[in-house]
Parts: sequence; C-alpha cells; structure tokens
Amino acid sequence: MLNRLYKCIEIPKITFNMPINYFDIKNGVIAYSQKNYQLKRHGYFPIEVVFALSGQVNIVTDKHQYTNIQSAIINSNAPHTFSCLNGACQLYFIDPTSYAGRHVLTCYRFNNDNLALLNNIEVDCFKEKHILPFEKYNKYFGEIDSRVQRCMDWINENYAKEGINMAMIAENTFLSAS
Repeated sequence: MLNRLYKCIEIPKITFNMPINYFDIKNGVIAYSQKNYQLKRHGYFPIEVVFALSGQVNIVTDKHQYTNIQSAIINSNAPHTFSCLNGACQLYFIDPTSYAGRHVLTCYRFNNDNLALLNNIEVDCFKEKHILPFEKYNKYFGEIDSRVQRCMDWINENYAKEGINMAMIAENTFLSAS
C-alpha cells in the first residue's frame, strides 16, 4: 500500500522546483504554478491539465505541434513536450484512477494525440467543476486504514521538503517501507 501511495508523490520529486498550489493526496490531485517552464519529452501516469496564466502554452506530440494554446488536458501516459516560455502556467496532475480523474476522463474527448484542447475554460472554473466536488468524497480509497492515514497525514505536512522518500515516510509513521 505504501508503494501505491508513494506513486502519487513522485511528481513533486520530478518537478520539485515548482511551487505547489494545491495538494490532495486522498483524491490524487496536485497543482503547481511556474513561470518560463518547459519539459523535455515525457509521459506521466497522472492526467496533466495545463492552463496559461499569461503568455501561451506549446505542446508537441508525436503527431502534431500545438502552439499558442490557452489550456489543454493531456491523457495519462501520453508522450509529449511542453513549454510555457515568456509566461506563467498552472498545471494539475490528477490520478486517472481517482474519482476526480475518472470524472475528467468522462467529461472530455481526447483526439488521436490523447489531448483535449479547452476553449476559454479558466483555472477556477475547471477546479470548481472537476476538483472541489470530490475533495471530501473519496471513492477510490474508501475506508482508509489508520496506518495509511498516518502516512497520508505525514506526507500532507511534509510534502514541501526536498528529498522526501519512502524511507522517511516509513520511519516517521513507524511502518516498514515494504
């Protein structure tokens, strides 16, 4: 169970230089904001939702180049490059197996690149429609084991620390890493 839980916090390890704006490990949602940001080709397990707060976003997939877009949803594991140079962006990473993730996947149609362009949808509108309704409704985990709850509480209190790892979680919650 700890290994599954840790999978949800691997994203901050990859993009630790980005300030976290929103963190809900129970529902598998993490949000970051960053200026002048770009990533090489990657394909994360979480669904990526991207909003240009200023400037433009550019996304390149295996088949197309999307330039000067304002917002998009990139499906789980879809390979792409990403840039928001000369601007600022807000990024949501949503576990596709969570209730919020399944909700997003049913609400949007993805093209052949596993990408859905969003027309004039703002960050706050997206959050109100797809994130906030599920903050207190945790269908994915159901009844949470008290040991797992201790881990989640410790992660919520310490996620901003650089270098968080499985050994730290296990040590601080009195569980073995296995």
